[in-house]
Amino acid sequence: MPNSHPILPDHRPLAIAHRGANSASKAQHAIELGADMLELDIWPRLWRLEVRHDKTIGPLPIFWEKWRIERFGGRPPELQDILEATPVETRLFLDLKGSNPNLGQRVVSAVTSIQPGRDIILCGRAWRQLDRVEPLEHVNVFYSVGTEDELAGIWPRLESQAAPAISIHHGLLTEPVLARLANLRTTVIAWTVNDLAIAKSLFERGVDGFTSDDDDLITQIVQLREHAFDDDPEARLPRTPQEPRVDDE
Repeated sequence: MPNSHPILPDHRPLAIAHRGANSASKAQHAIELGADMLELDIWPRLWRLEVRHDKTIGPLPIFWEKWRIERFGGRPPELQDILEATPVETRLFLDLKGSNPNLGQRVVSAVTSIQPGRDIILCGRAWRQLDRVEPLEHVNVFYSVGTEDELAGIWPRLESQAAPAISIHHGLLTEPVLARLANLRTTVIAWTVNDLAIAKSLFERGVDGFTSDDDDLITQIVQLREHAFDDDPEARLPRTPQEPRVDDE
């Protein structure tokens, strides 16, 4: 019996397209694959809510990633562009970036004003952004966890949620962690999982879904669901938490 969540379908496992809505074309592709959610990264910049994974150098139009310059100039899509390019029933997994404590409120306000009928699903590692909107009835929060320190601090928030939900780096999902999450009946989304064997191992231990870059993995999950991993050899879970790279999500 999967952990129920008011915003998610009952089938398991769930497939989430990593950065699957960072452009209108990517969103259309992820919808065609049948992904259950499309993840997109939202940065506040000047007066805009930009959709991109790249960081910027202040107000300058210089975009960088992992210590290298990705591109100069250009203008990323904005949240409004992605909302208008996707059906209102499409589940967008809005990943809040940066440390601005008001970002969650800005995003909720933008979605509500542009498409009041769309469900709002937020995640992020700057938890203050989520705390301010988590009590709202029409907002669904998945607290993101990417390091051991974050994992140690997340439990009070999960315990206070009516529908506990977490988006967590798969390397942190040891047996004790999974057991504690299961005890809280937490919906668990593991990121970023591009390996079929890892997905199989985690699904058998209660993980609800996977954020993935791999179209083949997403397609296999969508088409076969609980039978997606039937014939795949089992992968081992780490004995102790593996410290993930902070830029993986």
